[in-house]
Amino acid sequence: MSTVKIINGNIFDSKCETVVCPVNCFGALGAGLAKAFQDNKKFAGSNEAYYNACRQGMLAPGSVFLGVNDLEPENLSYVFYLATKFAWTENSKMEWIENGLINLVKALNHYKINSCALPAIGCGLGGLPFPSVELMIKETFKNDSNKTRIIELYEPK
Repeated sequence: MSTVKIINGNIFDSKCETVVCPVNCFGALGAGLAKAFQDNKKFAGSNEAYYNACRQGMLAPGSVFLGVNDLEPENLSYVFYLATKFAWTENSKMEWIENGLINLVKALNHYKINSCALPAIGCGLGGLPFPSVELMIKETFKNDSNKTRIIELYEPK
């Protein structure tokens, strides 16, 4: 069982190995937390990988894509883009969040990542209530085989 810590703060201040960016499947990082990722130069290379994945039709709601910012080796960073909806104009659905969390756990295990900063995916512009999403996150990571993984769950602002 992973440890889920509730954090009230800025996800960009996290010291975790990776961070999750909630996205749509059309390559639009135009609002909310996704826009903050787009505006943060630290993630320029990983954002470009996300855009390319969208152009190639590689994302569907509930899927997870790893973007690596390797443009500046001194700023190497890893971002999991978790698709919470098809288009930015839509609301998220709980089943997409559930599938995304299952896929995120698989990806964290595959890449042997032991700490992850996770926003309140699907809340905010996705329209889902945080208590429901928080419970789903805790339940998903309760079944995680990695007993030492730390998940920082950032409360919505």
